[in-house]
This record gives sequence, structure tokens and C-alpha cells, in this order.
Amino acid sequence: MLGPVAVDANLLLLLLVGSTSRSYIIKHKRLRGVYTEHDFDLLEETVAAFSRIVVLPNTLTELSNNLRYINDPARSEIAFTMRQFIEAAKVSESFVPSRSASMRPEFFALGLTDCALLNLMTSSRSGAQPTLLTVDLDLAVAAEMNGHPVINFNHTRDAAL
Repeated sequence: MLGPVAVDANLLLLLLVGSTSRSYIIKHKRLRGVYTEHDFDLLEETVAAFSRIVVLPNTLTELSNNLRYINDPARSEIAFTMRQFIEAAKVSESFVPSRSASMRPEFFALGLTDCALLNLMTSSRSGAQPTLLTVDLDLAVAAEMNGHPVINFNHTRDAAL
């Protein structure tokens, strides 16, 4: 089993929506036409290879906001799945101060959440450095340039075809 993984908000959205109901993937406005049930299966398999998922309050906030792009009752069901996800033993939450994240040179290009993820990679207090799992090319490149382990999920998707 691999060490911890930090997952970006886009992939967490796919993970939680698909975990609630695979049929919701094509109904969710942020996922429809971008991801398939096969992508969800591949993501679930990828995340399962890691010992735990490290999340940030920033990422969870983005996730919570993006969950709302589907009508009830699906929205409420997905919110319930999010609550269960946050409480899961395999999920640990870390905190990166916004002041620290905003001081990164990448801040103007990537924004606060992505810079907080980069800081998490740099100063992980939770033991082993997490691997970053993302679909954001700019974030993946920044992580690689900073010497952090990163998986660009788009490459994983392409390799699975």
C-alpha cells in the first residue's frame, strides 16, 4: 500500500458523486460530459491504493460548493456522502494557513486552494509526504517543479483507454 494521497477538489467531487450513485455522474452539471462511470471506477481504484486521503479545509469548501450543482434529492444524498467521507477513518484533515499559501510564487496563477495543496506537500506534519492526485495540469506541473510526487489523473485515464 502506498502512503497518503492529497486529492484535488475536482476529483473529490467525482469520487463523492459516484460513491453516492454512479448514475449521478452524468446528471451533475460539473461532471456531465467531463467524466464517465469508468473514470469513477479508475479513480476509486487509484485512491484505494493509498493508505489514507489527506484533505484541506480549502478543498472541502470547494467540494461542498460544487456538490450543489445537482437537484434534490441527489444533492442531499451527496451531502450525506460528504459527511460520511469527512468522518471516515481513512480521511485526515490538515490545515495550511491562507497567509502562508498566498505567499507562494504560484499564488497569482493557481489561487489559494492549489497553493495550500502545494504547501501541504512541502510541510506535511502528518508523517510521509502525500502524493498529489489532480486533473489540474498547472497544479501538476507546479508540484513536479517543486519536486513533489504527483499523479495527473488525465494521464491515468489516457493509459487506461
